Amino acid sequence: MKKYFLCIYAMLLAFSLGHTITFVHAEETEVPAATVQTGWVTTEDGHKQWLDETGTAVVGWRDIDNFMYYFDNNGYMETGKHFITNKFYLFREDGTLFTDIGLTTYQGNTYWVLEDKSLKTSDWGTVADKTYYFDHEAEIVSGKQNIAGVNYYFNENEEKNLFKNGLVQAQNGEWYYAEPSGVLATSTYKTIGGKTYYFNDNSVLEKTIIQVEAGKTGWQSINGSWYYFNEDSSMHTGWLNYSGRRYYLYPDGMMATGWVFTNGHYQYLDNYGIQQFGWQRVNGNWYYINQDGDMETGWILYNDKQYYLHPDGSMATGWIYTDGHYQYFNDLGIKQFGWQQINGKWYHLNEHGDMETGWITYNSRNYYMRPSGEMATGWVFTNGFYQYLNSFGIQQYEWQLINGHWYYLGSNGNMQTGWISYAGRRYYMKPSGEMSTGWVFTNGHYQYLNNYGIQQYGWQYVYGYWYFLDHYGDMKIGWLELAGKTYYLNASGAMVTGLQWINNKYEYFDQFGALSNESQYKLLNVPNYNQYAEGYPDGCEGVSLFQALQYKGYLGGMSLHNFMYTIPTSTNPFYGYAASGGYAAIFPTPLANWGKGYSGGMTFDISGSSFENLLEEVKNGNPVIAYVTTYYTPPTWRNYPFGPNLYNNHAVTLDGYDRINNLVHVSDPVSGSKWMDMFTVANVYDARKYAVVVK
Repeated sequence: MKKYFLCIYAMLLAFSLGHTITFVHAEETEVPAATVQTGWVTTEDGHKQWLDETGTAVVGWRDIDNFMYYFDNNGYMETGKHFITNKFYLFREDGTLFTDIGLTTYQGNTYWVLEDKSLKTSDWGTVADKTYYFDHEAEIVSGKQNIAGVNYYFNENEEKNLFKNGLVQAQNGEWYYAEPSGVLATSTYKTIGGKTYYFNDNSVLEKTIIQVEAGKTGWQSINGSWYYFNEDSSMHTGWLNYSGRRYYLYPDGMMATGWVFTNGHYQYLDNYGIQQFGWQRVNGNWYYINQDGDMETGWILYNDKQYYLHPDGSMATGWIYTDGHYQYFNDLGIKQFGWQQINGKWYHLNEHGDMETGWITYNSRNYYMRPSGEMATGWVFTNGFYQYLNSFGIQQYEWQLINGHWYYLGSNGNMQTGWISYAGRRYYMKPSGEMSTGWVFTNGHYQYLNNYGIQQYGWQYVYGYWYFLDHYGDMKIGWLELAGKTYYLNASGAMVTGLQWINNKYEYFDQFGALSNESQYKLLNVPNYNQYAEGYPDGCEGVSLFQALQYKGYLGGMSLHNFMYTIPTSTNPFYGYAASGGYAAIFPTPLANWGKGYSGGMTFDISGSSFENLLEEVKNGNPVIAYVTTYYTPPTWRNYPFGPNLYNNHAVTLDGYDRINNLVHVSDPVSGSKWMDMFTVANVYDARKYAVVVK
């Protein structure tokens, strides 16, 4: 080329080798990756919980490091005394269960731990000749107590043991007398220290012995109390029938009012001492007195309604526990059945009035009642599966939209996970049960589900890329033969287009991803050297020949400098490299002869060939040194001593074409490897049709 012509470095164009996307495994699409917290945690309101291996707060009994704990329905750790499954248990402040059998003290209170680690209730206990009694709430009693209709006195000091054999004064000032068995003297006289004392029906020592004047009979008011004297003036005691009414006179003769205990039963007398019958309201509680005048306890039927009377005779309302079941009574004490809303929660009481738990069927619909009896709504976990109940507590089936996510509940109501088939379509449900959309990874392959969760097959356009899913729905990668065409899917599964480097060679794919045949596309990828950087500003023909010979493997490890050192020279470019007379070039014939010496005669002058013939050589894998113009500008002719020729002479290595886009690829010693407009290069080549091919 003309040595005075200034060449400008060109920018190297980057050719994309394809785009990829990142997939997320099905197991990872449920939630962002995070470490599941397990073990002890403390809630914001100060409650302690134990999280299992899934991060879920446990409920009920739990053995942790060989200590027993109990967690309520909210997962909160219990402390202190608690009633669990019909028994009381005692837990320390750290939540551990008291397990040492016998007497134990907690926060100043005394309890008795049984062999099954529950607390003794409504029962006696004796340790080292000391006797104790624990009430129905497992609390140790003190003071005067009526147990099974018998009065006892328990010391009111710290020990709270049963007092036996002698007089004792209670903290309220009352005096009692205990037999050796501990039973208090009741409605009887006792001679103590030579003096006779009377202990009334409450076992309390009376201060006064009643005496009456001779001849007095009937009702007499003495010291503000009523007495009845028989016709012989003897004081009447016990039951008295008077004017069609019944009265009770204590052993000391005083007329009774309120409750009395006779003949193994309680009776009630009003403020006038008259025995009462039927329903009676006493101190805010209702009691039922039968036709014999005895207070009823337990179950009674009244006006076809069922009532329950506590052991103390008071009518039950609300929840009670009898015969191994819970029952519920309204404010009128009437036993309830069926659905009941209590404190904002629904419960179901069966035909016996017993509170139901677990699964029940009502009007052909299934409900789940929690261990507390409360009707469940939302998710529950039973029999190893999750189930879902709507806001009415009704178990749901098939597709359900819950909190913005779809779930599938089988014919048995169990939440499904993994692959399911529905109406001839396949869906993937995450381990959480949520329906998947988009990409999932299962069974060692990626699958794709549309926005409706339906598994897709064949070609799918996702986020700007094409993917192919086989008849199993699995994403394909690598080569794909389909309908007589060849495609390539990269490591991410995306279909490639354009120029791609695959298996150590370039392949070309059209805009639809189909592999182009060599008549449409070819790229040899000849190496490129910059003649200026290498120190040969006038050596475009030699550098282009070196590139072609090196591509064909004829030069071994020879350097460009050693190669250029052997260039044939002359004063005429038609015979060798001429660098005088203002023109520096070597034309095709001497260039081809120079190349023959390195290629074993396989370098040829093909000047005069059409540009199409040059492309045919490239198709056959042979790079061509094509004589063009500097920067592919229009040819400029001038006269030289060797004849007329181009002033803007230049040579490049032609090594590729793209007929689809009308491009050719050149390894230009000045502007680098690049794609050029085919017609632009052909036009400047056709000015002289100088060319050399290396085969």
